[in-house]
Amino acid sequence: MTVSQQIIADMKTAMKTKNAPTRDLLRVVIGEFNRIGKEVSDEKALAIIKKMKINADEQKNDFERDVLNSYLPTQLSELELSNIIQEIVSTGVVGSNMGAIMGILKRDYGGTYDGKMASTLVKSFLV
Repeated sequence: MTVSQQIIADMKTAMKTKNAPTRDLLRVVIGEFNRIGKEVSDEKALAIIKKMKINADEQKNDFERDVLNSYLPTQLSELELSNIIQEIVSTGVVGSNMGAIMGILKRDYGGTYDGKMASTLVKSFLV
């Protein structure tokens, strides 16, 4: 089940259980998906949800943040990310090409790490 399909199913459940706050929030999320197009990839859906979560954080809206966070993948810790980068670098396949390392990270772990932290860690391994 895709992220957008899960959100639609959860909205229907919220409607049946008369959970108005969740229903309304998920309607807004679905509306954002619809602005992009009929079929929304998981990558685009997660990007929208992440952006909405950041807005909820700024507004200090704990309810929205918690609901939106439930759809986002668990973020890698700095140690976990460091170990992954070290493994990529140790294979020697990408050499000292930061772009290639970041590309592998995005391909294999996209959406599960902080890009700024990843960039800093990759630079530390290439020095």
